[in-house]
Amino acid sequence: MEKPVTYQRFPDIKSARELTDLLERYSFTFEVEDNSSAISESMIGSSPTNKIAVKIRQQDFASLGSLIEEELSLHLNEVEEDYYLLHFTNEELTEVVLKQDEWSKFDYLLARKILKENGIDISEKFLEATKKQRIKELSVKEKSPVMWIVIGYFAALLGGLLGIIIGYQLLTSKKTLPNGQRVSNFSDKDKQHGLAILIIAVGMFCVTIYLSANKQFHLFD
Repeated sequence: MEKPVTYQRFPDIKSARELTDLLERYSFTFEVEDNSSAISESMIGSSPTNKIAVKIRQQDFASLGSLIEEELSLHLNEVEEDYYLLHFTNEELTEVVLKQDEWSKFDYLLARKILKENGIDISEKFLEATKKQRIKELSVKEKSPVMWIVIGYFAALLGGLLGIIIGYQLLTSKKTLPNGQRVSNFSDKDKQHGLAILIIAVGMFCVTIYLSANKQFHLFD
């Protein structure tokens, strides 16, 4: 069975309700994951906010996106007069359209509508080309977390759980692109550091446990 991937993150369950209700209404396969108690993600390359992840099958990304656009398009004329996008310049609205992954789907659709009313109609062909370019930009690996690598090695040598967490995060951390594709957060070199840290940390942790148990055993001799 295909493993679901994150479609959108929210700060709390209540904020995710609108999306989950839509998924239920149209019988999409999905799951909600609460990462509010996770500590490893907040340590390396991940925001501590938006811990509620709504996950769907990668093959459903396009169809869900189209469905959401259809639903939201019905409400574009109901925007209040003080809505912030109504005060954006054409240049700012164009940026919203071209970097739609940074904005809500509603803002993206509204920005296109306002631009069209202002005589600027961005073609689907151009949008498709910019989407591909955007995917390419977002696929770039994150900057090498040198500080965490150094801390990871020190923690690993001390035999603590911190070394295991850092090593595992460097080795396995991934991000979901707007098209649903999952890519590694870090370069192969950083992942090699992660594997080395993990191996050392697990080894030293086992040694620490063994020595501690052996010491306890001799105390009762």
